[in-house]
Amino acid sequence: MKNLSSKKILIVSVISALAIGMPIFINPIFAAGAYFNTDSLDKPILRTGNYSTNGPSCTTCWSGSTMANTGDIVSFDIYYHNASADTATQTRVKANIPGGNFNSFTVSADLYASNATAITGTSLISLSSTQNLTFINGSVKWYPNQSATPIPLLYGQSGNEIITTTGLNIGDVSAGWTTQGHITFRAQVGGGQQQGQMPTNITNSATSINQNNATLNASINPNNSNTNTWFEYGTTQNFGSIIGSQTIGSGNTSINISTYLSNLLSNTTYYYRVVASNSYGTSYGNISSFTTSFITSQFQSGSVPIVITNSAILIYQNSATLNALINPNNSNTNTWFEYGTTQNFGYSSASQSVGSGNFSVNTTGYISGLLSNTTYYYRAVASNQYGTVYGNTLSFTTSFITINQSFQGLMPITTTNSANVFYTNSILLNGAVNANGAIATAWFEYGTTQSLGQITNSQPMGMGTIAYNYSYILSNLTPNTIYYFRAVARNAYGTNYGTIFNFISPVATIAAITTNNTTVNNTSLTTAVRIPANLNSLAVVLVSNVDKSEVIIGDEINYTVVYKNIGNSSVADAKINIILPKGVEYQSANVNPSAQSGQNITFNIGKIFANGQGSASVKIKINNSSKTGELILNADMEYVDNKNINQLAVASSTITVKDNKSNLSLTASLLDSVGSFLESWLFNIILLSMVLGLGIYVIRHLKS
Repeated sequence: MKNLSSKKILIVSVISALAIGMPIFINPIFAAGAYFNTDSLDKPILRTGNYSTNGPSCTTCWSGSTMANTGDIVSFDIYYHNASADTATQTRVKANIPGGNFNSFTVSADLYASNATAITGTSLISLSSTQNLTFINGSVKWYPNQSATPIPLLYGQSGNEIITTTGLNIGDVSAGWTTQGHITFRAQVGGGQQQGQMPTNITNSATSINQNNATLNASINPNNSNTNTWFEYGTTQNFGSIIGSQTIGSGNTSINISTYLSNLLSNTTYYYRVVASNSYGTSYGNISSFTTSFITSQFQSGSVPIVITNSAILIYQNSATLNALINPNNSNTNTWFEYGTTQNFGYSSASQSVGSGNFSVNTTGYISGLLSNTTYYYRAVASNQYGTVYGNTLSFTTSFITINQSFQGLMPITTTNSANVFYTNSILLNGAVNANGAIATAWFEYGTTQSLGQITNSQPMGMGTIAYNYSYILSNLTPNTIYYFRAVARNAYGTNYGTIFNFISPVATIAAITTNNTTVNNTSLTTAVRIPANLNSLAVVLVSNVDKSEVIIGDEINYTVVYKNIGNSSVADAKINIILPKGVEYQSANVNPSAQSGQNITFNIGKIFANGQGSASVKIKINNSSKTGELILNADMEYVDNKNINQLAVASSTITVKDNKSNLSLTASLLDSVGSFLESWLFNIILLSMVLGLGIYVIRHLKS
């Protein structure tokens, strides 16, 4: 009997060991999905601070609790970070502010998504006496993707949705550190009633519009709180410039205000709106527009340039990129930027030529050696034979130097790629940039010696961690001349230079259709550029290229589309459409597409000035449904020319998909098949049941 019991124990032990040792595979249907704020470096979900005491510019005043008195405004910050490997879909945040009058309030915030369980954070507000806490309408601001400036909310939301039962919808949040962000809102301490509220404002029609000037108008009600107001304006609905800042008091009646605009571009549409701000929040008026008149014939022979200083971008601890719009007004014009820590400036950027046309030209000026956490003033300057004109003065503030940074970025990785013969006396320069997680810009240096000496306009390259192609059409070259070039990219952590390549510029008689796989001066020129027969009727020329011409299933490639306006006037409503064939999957892009549906990816470009150019690059993957042989990647650009006629420019690139089955051994194939079979959860359950059944059978047999 003892021997039988020992056998039973042994059999049960063996069965248990088999069961425990057996690999258990979980079907993907049971995957946990996304989750938030689980990393040790994550900030608290909800923090607070006294807005009235600390001011709006304090970025180090957040904590888990704060003190407040009657009338004080309290700020709240909700932090989110998708710490999983999956995209959090339809992410929402919800604030919970208790009603009633108390000596203290515990405010909570919920963070959740369609595929992520809700998490909650709390903050304590201690009051000097029994008071209430009231949410301030319109105070919500969203800072996604580590942005230092807020962006408009999605789906036309006002922000007040944050205190509703459904919460504020911030859309899909991708996994990773680069997509972390936060939402801020404010509430006011009161004795039961607010003494005021956000201003209400109406943007009115512009008046006194001529070639280069206009007057902006608006009506504003301060709503019983001291109010500041100004106008935003620009050539797009992103505006870019501000003017007319003034204080209009704290009354409760509408006040009419006006601001005079000068140095505008002729025959150009401008968008504008009024903005008003008080202690209860900032409100924005409706967006209106006007169009300046044509330049009359008296200016056709030449005049002083028109200069507009635009907002600075890529502002870091010690550097920034300045921007401006310059119209040479039919006279050869040079431009530069003045800048300094006062409005006396004191420093100047390098001078550059913008030609002698009668259209606006985007210019940029990179400045470095700046002091951190310092406000700089700047303006654009342009000069021709008719005189020197100074643009409006704007300012920016460099960022703090942080000593204990949780993340140390890297310089971008820059690669120079072979040039392509483009058209007659033009060359397509090619490069690739990995931004390494920090916002980067890229350009090319070129010249007739290895000293180079000339640069192209810069292009934004995002802040991703994968390489994207970019290109630039270099025109007006001297025929049959050796040129040298290299790709250059810069982010907050430094500048990186690609290898110097060279090419021989085409002779003037080059055919419109170039040949493939030509070697010039040890530089491989592979191109499939086809200049359309109706070139003379098209203002925009479109070119596309790929970084791999031969691929196998599973390969990823970059497909880049480059455009240039070769006409003498601007075009409008431009957009790039990339049409991917079956068997190709869209992965990502160097800039966010405006739309993506199935195999179609669209980038809205808008207005393209004469000689203006740019590019869009997408990363794509060859999937299992792709057949071997040639695949054609198509792209087109729709736009409206200066005669208000809809036009279409087209481009295409061909890749060859090769069979990779021959590279797989029989053993590998068998192992693959077995591995796939073993990954079935159903098979594991069946196998476990068979083992347990065998054990029961043996025990019963021993008993008998």
